[in-house]
Amino acid sequence: MSSKKKQKLNFFRELLISIGIAIVVFIVLYLFLWVGVVDKSNFIIYFSISTIYTIAGYIPNKYLSVYLNNAIPWDKYPKKRLIYGIVGGILLTFVVFISINYLQALYFDGY
Repeated sequence: MSSKKKQKLNFFRELLISIGIAIVVFIVLYLFLWVGVVDKSNFIIYFSISTIYTIAGYIPNKYLSVYLNNAIPWDKYPKKRLIYGIVGGILLTFVVFISINYLQALYFDGY
């Protein structure tokens, strides 16, 4: 199997995993936070937003983790790997979520 084909399969596998996580996150949010808010008219909107945030949070952090595992191996530099993983994950998630909030405000809310 070629390298490009393998990369595509890995990406789609990660995408399917993130969609599965998105479904679980949505169900938990729906059961505990959105019981009186989400009805049939806005169900798709809430599910879409939940899915976007979950996928956008999962996939970049997954690739950051793979990159850090290659660049800073756990067995050689455990403290450094832990610090880079935590700080990098927080910064990456912050940038991704701020970007999504900006795009949501720009396109959906009309700001």
